[in-house]
Amino acid sequence: MSEVIKDEAGDVQTASFSGATFADELILGAFSCATLGLDQRADRELIFTAFKAPNLVLDMSNDVQGVELCGILKNVYAIATGIFDATVTGNNAHYGFLSLCFKEMSHILAKITSDPNLAQKFCAHGDLHLTANVDKSRNRILGFIVGKLGITPKDIKSNVVLEGVNAARALKRKSELAEVDTPLISFVNACLDDPARVRDYVKVLIQANSESMPRADPPSAFAK
Repeated sequence: MSEVIKDEAGDVQTASFSGATFADELILGAFSCATLGLDQRADRELIFTAFKAPNLVLDMSNDVQGVELCGILKNVYAIATGIFDATVTGNNAHYGFLSLCFKEMSHILAKITSDPNLAQKFCAHGDLHLTANVDKSRNRILGFIVGKLGITPKDIKSNVVLEGVNAARALKRKSELAEVDTPLISFVNACLDDPARVRDYVKVLIQANSESMPRADPPSAFAK
């Protein structure tokens, strides 16, 4: 949206707000956490003061579009988690799959955003957990319906905007152009296109991850 704003209004200052924040709870003043994305020219003191509230904890990023991207990615991974939970049961399975989503999300953010710490901020890690875990999430429920009933999103009669569907298509194209490997985004698109084969796609995804060689991280600073 920051790009749209600049297209329409010229080279103006932009900011973004995204995080683990359901709107109804924000309105009621519930404790919440979010990220402010501010460009270099933004009046940070003014914006921070505008959002300051007793029960709102904020962190900050210089990457306005990166913060916006997190809000798009988490919707697609919420669909993925809903599909997975509809076909595979168990806490181990759920949180293992959610961890795979976070790893892929972190990989994307590291490749195409300018904030090296973005994945750890409320707009990424926090919002992903909220949207993928809570049944109040439209996109999680969409994924669960697709996985459980084997129907396409267009067959679901609802006035609710299911923004994750278009986002999944767009992210697949964007990741291909950026040459970023995103098997879970591809998984979501395959399930939305052919929901009758959801269980097959889940089995393929599990098998691919179980057979892949783990990547080594750098040695810990505590290693002797």
